[in-house]
Amino acid sequence: MEIVDKYKKEHQNKYLQPIWDTQTVYDETGVVIGEEGEMQFLLSPKKGRVVVRDIHLEKTYQEGKDYWLTPKGIKRIKDGGLPFFSVDEYFLKEKTAPIILELAPEKEKMIFHEQRYIFFAEGAKGVQNYLAVSYQTDERWQGFIPAQDEKAKPFIQALQENRKAKVVFYGDSITVGCNASGTEYGGMINPYLPPWYRLVSDYLAEKFDADIMVENQAVGGWSAKNGEDAFDEKVLCHCKDTDLLVLAFGMNDAHTPEEDYRSSIQAMMDKYFEINPQGNVLLVAPMLPNCQCKGWRKNQEIFENSLLEIQQEYTRVSLARVTSLIFDMEKTGKPIRDWLANSVNHPTDFCVRIYAQVILQTLLGIDFTTK
Repeated sequence: MEIVDKYKKEHQNKYLQPIWDTQTVYDETGVVIGEEGEMQFLLSPKKGRVVVRDIHLEKTYQEGKDYWLTPKGIKRIKDGGLPFFSVDEYFLKEKTAPIILELAPEKEKMIFHEQRYIFFAEGAKGVQNYLAVSYQTDERWQGFIPAQDEKAKPFIQALQENRKAKVVFYGDSITVGCNASGTEYGGMINPYLPPWYRLVSDYLAEKFDADIMVENQAVGGWSAKNGEDAFDEKVLCHCKDTDLLVLAFGMNDAHTPEEDYRSSIQAMMDKYFEINPQGNVLLVAPMLPNCQCKGWRKNQEIFENSLLEIQQEYTRVSLARVTSLIFDMEKTGKPIRDWLANSVNHPTDFCVRIYAQVILQTLLGIDFTTK
């Protein structure tokens, strides 16, 4: 099985192959907790068709020496070389700065008799013990599959005809690029994956041989209300000649009432359409934070339905349903920490690619194929 090293254009087809339409999965991320802990895969691997590497893709581990293959993943061999966190390294006994992540014990199968705190780190340190696993499978994805949004067709048709477009991205730290490995936030480590907004715009530019001008006005830590309050200053000046405005808020709105979230998103859209009635909007429903981190996952779970209601009220507004796919990834039993680079709310490269896959399928439907 040919695997991916440092990110290059020729790796695009592998990394953007949708998980719902493949029998080869590349560099799925995960972490082992405990000397004989396990990493579960999204799909069941075929024996002899698994490549297990460190997160930097520099070292390959051996079945029978470093791990055993299980029906759903791998199990670490105690004296092997597979990277792992000890239980007390990942589920800490004491609080650590700068961010305190209290474990919600009902969300973890391990039993602790005292309050534990989840390991937190950004950049390369956050994924220091993570694995990247490539494998072949006979199994087919049984969860949510994105469909083309008919309301995205005017943008795609114009892009195809004009071979140029201007796209403005506006959202929180995930839209900024945290924690794609090819950014300073991801540590600038192999395979140097670009942020999801670049994966999307680069793919569209190549597919349609188009010149796509990108403006990214996202700000880390911002809620939808922050976005609304700064919209005139940061975004409106770019909107008159913008072909597509992408709004991707929600991760930092855990405690925002649904009606307030909806109001902020709609206010930004209305301002955009007021000066650009022939423009297009793509709404991106948020991924979910770690359910094990007490107090972090609240209203993010319901915002996709709010966005769906908004989308149905407009003729040129489409919706990328990232939340639905993340929900169904969790239903496989794979811990969400496996695709969180800081253990709480920033995606690993694997989940960055999930963002791009969902968005491209939303825009292109069956025309999005990278087999």
